[in-house]
Amino acid sequence: MKVYLVGGAVRYELLGYEVVERDWVVVGATQDFMLEHGYQRVGKDFPVFLHPDTKEEYALARYDKKTGPGYTGFVCDFSPSVTLEDDLKRRDLTINSIAKDPDNGHLIDPYGGQDDCRNQVLRHVSDAFREDPLRLLRLARFAARFDGFSISPETWQMAIEMVKAGELANLTPERVLAELKKALNEKSSGRFFNVLDDLGANEYLWPWFDHENILSILVTATQQELSVSQKIILISYQNIDLFSKHYPITSEQLALARLLNRYSSQWHNLYDWSARQWVTFFQTIDAFRRPNRLESIVIVLKVIEITTPGFMTVKQIYDVTIDITRDEIDPRSELVGKAYGDALLECRVRRVDQYLSRLQENK
Repeated sequence: MKVYLVGGAVRYELLGYEVVERDWVVVGATQDFMLEHGYQRVGKDFPVFLHPDTKEEYALARYDKKTGPGYTGFVCDFSPSVTLEDDLKRRDLTINSIAKDPDNGHLIDPYGGQDDCRNQVLRHVSDAFREDPLRLLRLARFAARFDGFSISPETWQMAIEMVKAGELANLTPERVLAELKKALNEKSSGRFFNVLDDLGANEYLWPWFDHENILSILVTATQQELSVSQKIILISYQNIDLFSKHYPITSEQLALARLLNRYSSQWHNLYDWSARQWVTFFQTIDAFRRPNRLESIVIVLKVIEITTPGFMTVKQIYDVTIDITRDEIDPRSELVGKAYGDALLECRVRRVDQYLSRLQENK
Protein backbone atom coordinates (compact mmCIF):
# COMPACT_ATOMS: atom_id res chain seq x y z
CA MET A 1 0.00 0.00 0.00
CA LYS A 2 1.19 3.52 -0.86
CA VAL A 3 -0.43 6.83 0.11
CA TYR A 4 -0.15 10.14 -1.78
CA LEU A 5 -1.35 13.65 -1.07
CA VAL A 6 -3.60 14.81 -3.93
CA GLY A 7 -5.96 17.50 -5.13
CA GLY A 8 -6.37 20.91 -3.61
CA ALA A 9 -3.64 20.57 -1.00
CA VAL A 10 -0.95 20.02 -3.64
CA ARG A 11 -2.41 22.69 -5.91
CA TYR A 12 -2.52 25.28 -3.13
CA GLU A 13 1.04 24.53 -2.06
CA LEU A 14 2.24 25.19 -5.60
CA LEU A 15 0.24 28.42 -5.85
CA GLY A 16 1.37 29.67 -2.45
CA TYR A 17 -2.09 29.47 -0.86
CA GLU A 18 -2.86 28.32 2.65
CA VAL A 19 -3.73 24.62 2.76
CA VAL A 20 -6.98 24.22 4.69
CA GLU A 21 -7.60 20.50 4.27
CA ARG A 22 -5.72 17.52 2.89
CA ASP A 23 -7.02 14.63 0.80
CA TRP A 24 -5.17 11.39 0.16
CA VAL A 25 -5.30 8.62 -2.42
CA VAL A 26 -4.40 5.06 -1.48
CA VAL A 27 -2.81 2.78 -4.09
CA GLY A 28 -2.64 -0.99 -3.71
CA ALA A 29 -5.19 -1.46 -0.92
CA THR A 30 -8.67 -2.93 -0.60
CA GLN A 31 -11.75 -1.81 1.29
CA ASP A 32 -11.33 -4.68 3.74
CA PHE A 33 -7.74 -3.65 4.41
CA MET A 34 -8.83 -0.08 5.20
CA LEU A 35 -11.58 -1.22 7.54
CA GLU A 36 -9.30 -3.70 9.29
CA HIS A 37 -6.86 -0.85 10.03
CA GLY A 38 -9.47 1.36 11.69
CA TYR A 39 -10.50 3.57 8.77
CA GLN A 40 -14.17 4.53 8.68
CA ARG A 41 -15.97 4.41 5.36
CA VAL A 42 -17.87 7.62 4.53
CA GLY A 43 -18.18 7.53 0.73
CA LYS A 44 -21.61 6.44 -0.46
CA ASP A 45 -20.73 6.01 -4.12
CA PHE A 46 -16.97 5.57 -3.91
CA PRO A 47 -14.59 3.96 -1.38
CA VAL A 48 -13.64 7.00 0.71
CA PHE A 49 -12.50 6.57 4.31
CA LEU A 50 -11.68 8.73 7.31
CA HIS A 51 -8.30 8.23 8.98
CA PRO A 52 -8.80 6.88 12.52
CA ASP A 53 -6.69 9.66 14.05
CA THR A 54 -6.53 12.70 11.73
CA LYS A 55 -10.04 12.23 10.28
CA GLU A 56 -8.66 13.26 6.89
CA GLU A 57 -10.16 11.62 3.81
CA TYR A 58 -8.41 8.67 2.19
CA ALA A 59 -9.82 7.39 -1.10
CA LEU A 60 -8.84 4.19 -2.85
CA ALA A 61 -7.29 4.88 -6.23
CA ARG A 62 -9.91 4.29 -8.88
CA TYR A 63 -10.41 4.20 -12.61
CA ASP A 64 -13.73 5.27 -14.13
CA LYS A 65 -15.17 3.85 -17.33
CA LYS A 66 -18.09 5.57 -19.02
CA THR A 67 -20.99 3.22 -19.76
CA GLY A 68 -24.00 5.52 -20.08
CA PRO A 69 -25.25 9.12 -19.88
CA GLY A 70 -25.08 11.32 -16.80
CA TYR A 71 -23.41 11.10 -13.44
CA THR A 72 -24.43 7.50 -12.76
CA GLY A 73 -23.31 6.14 -16.13
CA PHE A 74 -19.93 4.92 -14.88
CA VAL A 75 -18.32 1.68 -13.86
CA CYS A 76 -15.58 2.19 -11.27
CA ASP A 77 -12.58 -0.02 -10.74
CA PHE A 78 -10.96 0.54 -7.35
CA SER A 79 -9.03 -2.70 -7.15
CA PRO A 80 -5.41 -2.78 -5.89
CA SER A 81 -4.23 -2.97 -9.51
CA VAL A 82 -5.32 0.63 -10.25
CA THR A 83 -2.23 2.83 -10.50
CA LEU A 84 -1.70 6.37 -9.28
CA GLU A 85 -1.50 7.54 -12.91
CA ASP A 86 -4.86 5.87 -13.62
CA ASP A 87 -6.41 7.77 -10.72
CA LEU A 88 -4.89 11.11 -11.72
CA LYS A 89 -6.03 10.69 -15.31
CA ARG A 90 -9.71 10.53 -14.35
CA ARG A 91 -9.54 13.97 -12.70
CA ASP A 92 -10.99 17.04 -14.36
CA LEU A 93 -8.19 19.63 -14.62
CA THR A 94 -4.43 19.28 -14.76
CA ILE A 95 -3.97 21.57 -11.74
CA ASN A 96 -6.01 19.01 -9.77
CA SER A 97 -4.13 15.96 -11.09
CA ILE A 98 -0.84 16.34 -9.21
CA ALA A 99 0.16 14.00 -6.38
CA LYS A 100 2.83 14.36 -3.71
CA ASP A 101 4.76 11.55 -2.08
CA PRO A 102 4.73 12.42 1.65
CA ASP A 103 7.87 10.36 2.26
CA ASN A 104 10.18 12.43 0.09
CA GLY A 105 8.14 15.39 -1.15
CA HIS A 106 8.43 14.24 -4.76
CA LEU A 107 5.65 15.47 -7.07
CA ILE A 108 4.03 13.04 -9.49
CA ASP A 109 2.68 15.14 -12.34
CA PRO A 110 2.08 13.08 -15.51
CA TYR A 111 -0.29 15.60 -17.11
CA GLY A 112 1.52 18.93 -16.77
CA GLY A 113 -0.30 20.41 -13.83
CA GLN A 114 2.76 22.23 -12.50
CA ASP A 115 3.27 24.05 -15.79
CA ASP A 116 -0.39 25.05 -15.87
CA CYS A 117 -0.16 26.35 -12.30
CA ARG A 118 2.84 28.48 -13.27
CA ASN A 119 1.20 29.68 -16.50
CA GLN A 120 -2.21 30.13 -14.86
CA VAL A 121 -4.13 27.91 -17.24
CA LEU A 122 -7.18 25.74 -16.66
CA ARG A 123 -6.80 22.68 -18.88
CA HIS A 124 -8.63 19.35 -18.97
CA VAL A 125 -6.58 16.22 -18.24
CA SER A 126 -8.02 13.96 -20.92
CA ASP A 127 -11.07 13.31 -23.09
CA ALA A 128 -12.67 11.85 -19.97
CA PHE A 129 -13.53 15.47 -19.11
CA ARG A 130 -16.51 15.28 -21.45
CA GLU A 131 -17.90 12.21 -19.68
CA ASP A 132 -19.33 14.16 -16.72
CA PRO A 133 -21.22 17.39 -17.53
CA LEU A 134 -20.75 18.63 -13.98
CA ARG A 135 -17.19 19.40 -15.01
CA LEU A 136 -18.54 22.30 -17.04
CA LEU A 137 -19.74 23.91 -13.81
CA ARG A 138 -16.53 22.98 -12.04
CA LEU A 139 -14.54 24.61 -14.85
CA ALA A 140 -16.57 27.80 -14.40
CA ARG A 141 -16.17 27.62 -10.62
CA PHE A 142 -12.40 27.23 -10.81
CA ALA A 143 -12.34 30.17 -13.21
CA ALA A 144 -14.12 32.15 -10.49
CA ARG A 145 -11.75 30.93 -7.80
CA PHE A 146 -8.61 31.65 -9.82
CA ASP A 147 -9.72 34.82 -11.52
CA GLY A 148 -6.36 35.37 -13.22
CA PHE A 149 -6.36 31.96 -14.90
CA SER A 150 -7.31 31.54 -18.54
CA ILE A 151 -9.06 28.50 -20.00
CA SER A 152 -7.05 26.63 -22.61
CA PRO A 153 -8.48 26.78 -26.18
CA GLU A 154 -8.75 22.98 -26.32
CA THR A 155 -10.70 22.84 -23.06
CA TRP A 156 -12.92 25.71 -24.15
CA GLN A 157 -13.76 23.96 -27.43
CA MET A 158 -14.55 20.72 -25.62
CA ALA A 159 -16.82 22.58 -23.17
CA ILE A 160 -18.73 24.24 -26.00
CA GLU A 161 -19.23 20.87 -27.71
CA MET A 162 -20.56 19.41 -24.45
CA VAL A 163 -23.10 22.23 -24.08
CA LYS A 164 -24.23 21.92 -27.71
CA ALA A 165 -24.62 18.16 -27.27
CA GLY A 166 -27.11 18.76 -24.46
CA GLU A 167 -24.95 17.12 -21.80
CA LEU A 168 -26.24 19.54 -19.11
CA ALA A 169 -29.65 17.84 -19.32
CA ASN A 170 -28.07 14.82 -17.59
CA LEU A 171 -27.29 16.76 -14.42
CA THR A 172 -29.51 16.43 -11.37
CA PRO A 173 -30.78 19.67 -9.76
CA GLU A 174 -29.02 18.75 -6.53
CA ARG A 175 -25.60 18.59 -8.20
CA VAL A 176 -26.13 21.88 -10.02
CA LEU A 177 -27.23 23.62 -6.83
CA ALA A 178 -24.25 22.23 -4.92
CA GLU A 179 -21.84 23.68 -7.52
CA LEU A 180 -23.74 26.98 -7.53
CA LYS A 181 -23.33 27.27 -3.75
CA LYS A 182 -19.61 26.64 -4.03
CA ALA A 183 -19.31 29.23 -6.80
CA LEU A 184 -21.22 31.84 -4.79
CA ASN A 185 -18.63 31.42 -2.05
CA GLU A 186 -15.92 32.73 -4.38
CA LYS A 187 -14.96 36.41 -4.37
CA SER A 188 -15.20 36.54 -8.17
CA SER A 189 -18.44 34.56 -8.36
CA GLY A 190 -19.59 36.70 -11.27
CA ARG A 191 -17.00 34.99 -13.46
CA PHE A 192 -18.77 31.68 -12.85
CA PHE A 193 -21.84 33.08 -14.60
CA ASN A 194 -19.73 34.82 -17.26
CA VAL A 195 -17.99 31.60 -18.27
CA LEU A 196 -21.26 29.67 -18.37
CA ASP A 197 -22.87 32.47 -20.36
CA ASP A 198 -20.05 32.50 -22.92
CA LEU A 199 -20.40 28.73 -23.25
CA GLY A 200 -24.14 29.06 -23.82
CA ALA A 201 -24.84 27.07 -20.64
CA ASN A 202 -26.89 29.66 -18.74
CA GLU A 203 -29.83 29.22 -21.09
CA TYR A 204 -29.94 25.53 -20.15
CA LEU A 205 -29.39 25.96 -16.42
CA TRP A 206 -31.37 29.11 -15.58
CA PRO A 207 -32.76 30.77 -18.72
CA TRP A 208 -34.90 33.16 -16.67
CA PHE A 209 -31.86 34.94 -15.16
CA ASP A 210 -31.05 38.50 -16.20
CA HIS A 211 -27.30 38.02 -16.61
CA GLU A 212 -26.24 41.64 -16.14
CA ASN A 213 -28.50 42.06 -13.12
CA ILE A 214 -27.02 38.94 -11.51
CA LEU A 215 -23.50 40.30 -11.98
CA SER A 216 -24.46 43.63 -10.42
CA ILE A 217 -26.11 41.93 -7.45
CA LEU A 218 -23.11 39.69 -6.85
CA VAL A 219 -20.66 42.61 -6.86
CA THR A 220 -22.63 44.39 -4.13
CA ALA A 221 -23.36 41.19 -2.20
CA THR A 222 -19.68 40.26 -2.17
CA GLN A 223 -18.65 43.74 -1.07
CA GLN A 224 -21.11 43.49 1.82
CA GLU A 225 -19.85 39.97 2.66
CA LEU A 226 -23.22 38.29 2.41
CA SER A 227 -23.55 34.57 3.01
CA VAL A 228 -24.10 32.02 0.27
CA SER A 229 -27.69 31.54 1.45
CA GLN A 230 -28.35 35.28 1.20
CA LYS A 231 -26.83 35.38 -2.29
CA ILE A 232 -29.12 32.56 -3.41
CA ILE A 233 -32.10 34.61 -2.23
CA LEU A 234 -30.85 37.66 -4.10
CA ILE A 235 -30.16 35.97 -7.44
CA SER A 236 -33.43 34.02 -7.38
CA TYR A 237 -36.07 36.33 -5.91
CA GLN A 238 -37.14 37.94 -9.19
CA ASN A 239 -37.94 34.50 -10.67
CA ILE A 240 -38.33 32.56 -7.45
CA ASP A 241 -41.16 30.28 -8.58
CA LEU A 242 -39.17 29.12 -11.60
CA PHE A 243 -35.95 28.77 -9.63
CA SER A 244 -37.52 26.82 -6.76
CA LYS A 245 -39.32 24.56 -9.23
CA HIS A 246 -35.98 23.51 -10.70
CA TYR A 247 -33.63 23.65 -7.70
CA PRO A 248 -34.22 22.41 -4.13
CA ILE A 249 -33.57 25.51 -2.02
CA THR A 250 -34.61 25.58 1.64
CA SER A 251 -38.10 26.56 2.75
CA GLU A 252 -36.72 29.67 4.48
CA GLN A 253 -34.85 30.77 1.36
CA LEU A 254 -38.05 30.28 -0.61
CA ALA A 255 -40.10 32.29 1.88
CA LEU A 256 -37.64 35.19 2.01
CA ALA A 257 -37.23 35.27 -1.76
CA ARG A 258 -41.00 35.40 -2.21
CA LEU A 259 -41.24 38.28 0.26
CA LEU A 260 -38.62 40.18 -1.69
CA ASN A 261 -40.34 39.39 -4.96
CA ARG A 262 -43.68 40.66 -3.71
CA TYR A 263 -42.69 43.67 -1.64
CA SER A 264 -39.19 44.88 -2.53
CA SER A 265 -40.56 47.55 -4.87
CA GLN A 266 -42.51 48.98 -1.92
CA TRP A 267 -39.62 48.83 0.53
CA HIS A 268 -37.74 51.97 -0.40
CA ASN A 269 -37.14 55.37 1.23
CA LEU A 270 -37.24 53.65 4.61
CA TYR A 271 -35.87 56.77 6.32
CA ASP A 272 -39.14 58.52 5.42
CA TRP A 273 -41.43 55.77 6.65
CA SER A 274 -44.20 56.46 9.13
CA ALA A 275 -44.60 54.45 12.30
CA ARG A 276 -47.44 52.47 10.74
CA GLN A 277 -45.31 51.59 7.70
CA TRP A 278 -42.59 50.22 9.98
CA VAL A 279 -45.00 48.06 11.96
CA THR A 280 -46.64 46.81 8.75
CA PHE A 281 -43.17 45.89 7.46
CA PHE A 282 -42.42 43.88 10.61
CA GLN A 283 -45.75 42.10 10.32
CA THR A 284 -45.31 41.33 6.62
CA ILE A 285 -41.98 39.57 7.14
CA ASP A 286 -43.36 37.80 10.25
CA ALA A 287 -40.65 39.34 12.43
CA PHE A 288 -42.74 39.24 15.60
CA ARG A 289 -42.86 35.44 15.46
CA ARG A 290 -39.52 34.96 13.70
CA PRO A 291 -37.17 37.73 14.83
CA ASN A 292 -34.17 36.20 13.02
CA ARG A 293 -35.93 36.89 9.74
CA LEU A 294 -35.59 40.63 10.26
CA GLU A 295 -31.82 40.63 9.88
CA SER A 296 -31.95 38.39 6.81
CA ILE A 297 -34.47 40.61 5.03
CA VAL A 298 -32.74 43.89 5.88
CA ILE A 299 -29.33 42.62 4.77
CA VAL A 300 -30.51 41.40 1.38
CA LEU A 301 -32.77 44.43 0.93
CA LYS A 302 -29.76 46.69 1.36
CA VAL A 303 -28.22 45.09 -1.74
CA ILE A 304 -31.33 45.84 -3.79
CA GLU A 305 -31.99 49.26 -2.27
CA ILE A 306 -28.62 50.71 -1.28
CA THR A 307 -30.20 53.52 0.77
CA THR A 308 -31.81 51.02 3.15
CA PRO A 309 -30.77 51.72 6.76
CA GLY A 310 -28.36 49.27 8.32
CA PHE A 311 -29.63 46.35 10.37
CA MET A 312 -28.82 47.91 13.76
CA THR A 313 -30.85 51.01 12.89
CA VAL A 314 -33.83 48.88 11.87
CA LYS A 315 -33.46 46.64 14.92
CA GLN A 316 -33.63 49.64 17.25
CA ILE A 317 -36.99 50.50 15.72
CA TYR A 318 -38.10 46.88 15.95
CA ASP A 319 -37.03 46.60 19.60
CA VAL A 320 -39.49 49.26 20.73
CA THR A 321 -42.36 47.11 19.39
CA ILE A 322 -41.68 44.10 21.60
CA ASP A 323 -42.01 43.40 25.33
CA ILE A 324 -45.33 45.19 25.45
CA THR A 325 -47.34 44.28 28.54
CA ARG A 326 -51.01 43.38 28.56
CA ASP A 327 -51.74 46.35 30.82
CA GLU A 328 -50.35 48.67 28.17
CA ILE A 329 -52.49 47.05 25.47
CA ASP A 330 -55.70 46.49 27.39
CA PRO A 331 -55.75 48.11 30.86
CA ARG A 332 -59.29 46.95 31.58
CA SER A 333 -58.74 43.36 30.38
CA GLU A 334 -61.80 43.59 28.15
CA LEU A 335 -60.38 42.75 24.71
CA VAL A 336 -60.22 39.33 23.08
CA GLY A 337 -59.46 37.92 19.64
CA LYS A 338 -59.24 40.40 16.79
CA ALA A 339 -59.95 43.34 19.04
CA TYR A 340 -56.92 42.49 21.16
CA GLY A 341 -54.76 42.06 18.05
CA ASP A 342 -55.89 45.46 16.73
CA ALA A 343 -55.06 47.07 20.05
CA LEU A 344 -51.61 45.45 20.06
CA LEU A 345 -51.01 46.81 16.57
CA GLU A 346 -51.95 50.33 17.60
CA CYS A 347 -49.75 50.09 20.68
CA ARG A 348 -46.80 49.12 18.51
CA VAL A 349 -47.50 52.00 16.14
CA ARG A 350 -47.59 54.45 19.07
CA ARG A 351 -44.30 53.18 20.40
CA VAL A 352 -42.57 53.49 17.02
CA ASP A 353 -44.06 56.94 16.52
CA GLN A 354 -42.68 58.06 19.87
CA TYR A 355 -39.27 56.61 19.05
CA LEU A 356 -39.14 58.31 15.65
CA SER A 357 -40.18 61.59 17.20
CA ARG A 358 -37.32 61.37 19.71
CA LEU A 359 -34.90 60.72 16.85
CA GLN A 360 -36.10 63.87 15.09
CA GLU A 361 -35.76 65.94 18.26
CA ASN A 362 -32.18 64.74 18.79
CA LYS A 363 -31.02 65.64 15.27
